[in-house]
Amino acid sequence: DVLLLTKPVGTGLISTALKRERASKTSLDAAIASMSQLNRAAAEALHEVEAKTNARVVHAVTDVTGFGVLGHAREMALGDPEKGIPAVTIEVQFKAVPVLPGAYDAARQGMIAGGLNNNLDFLGDCVSFAAGVPEEYRALLFDPQTSGGLLVAIAPEAADAAIEILQQHHITAAKIGRVLRKGASLLSVT
Repeated sequence: DVLLLTKPVGTGLISTALKRERASKTSLDAAIASMSQLNRAAAEALHEVEAKTNARVVHAVTDVTGFGVLGHAREMALGDPEKGIPAVTIEVQFKAVPVLPGAYDAARQGMIAGGLNNNLDFLGDCVSFAAGVPEEYRALLFDPQTSGGLLVAIAPEAADAAIEILQQHHITAAKIGRVLRKGASLLSVT
């Protein structure tokens, strides 16, 4: 499967920057707009994708909230052995993950919330990072989100159509990775 994400990340970092009086108006406006957008329209668009393809192409969906992108990806990667759904490895391509304006800078300036550190502690053993992944992007992937987007595992042949339909509904979506057979770790960031 291909992984889609329907909102940029960074609300936790920007919120922390706000608490420390270091967030710009641009960052705040972008974060507020993102957090104010409901996921209902994205969910309805995904139903439309399946109706148009006349197939079950959306295989898993979760909203990205307090556990960040990687925490919610871990939930998907674990599978459900009782239902015969095997564990997999989820590969996230860090450069493909959309980021709110100012969030990368907030990470670089150390605007790290306690929730981010909790996510890092909890998920540390589940994630392997390629050597070239900057610390700021690692923080963005562990960053707890308020009203984050949907993380979607979708059949590769339907991914482009899904992005097009989401865009028709004024929802940005990005391909951020893929689902692979279970490897050495549940999560891999390249």
